[in-house]
Amino acid sequence: MHTWQYIKQIVSSVSKPLEIDLATKGRTRLSMAKVRVEIDLLKPQHESVYVVLIHENSLQTGFMQKLEYEGIPKYYKHCKKLGHTTNCRRV
Repeated sequence: MHTWQYIKQIVSSVSKPLEIDLATKGRTRLSMAKVRVEIDLLKPQHESVYVVLIHENSLQTGFMQKLEYEGIPKYYKHCKKLGHTTNCRRV
């Protein structure tokens, strides 16, 4: 399930997938898949996604997959700026 086709289907339910990293693409790190996604910083981020597996004999099974985010900059609603190094002061 470390192919772009499967990852895109899974991630599309919670955000817009953009690309997978080289280790995922090359299948050199099978413990996880990393994918760059576009997210709306004004909405809460999903903590997990339900993955459904459809088998040839029409049985469906599934599992909850935990999602982890890294490198998300802080968005300040009152000044509408992204990623300050220090907190803003309201004027």
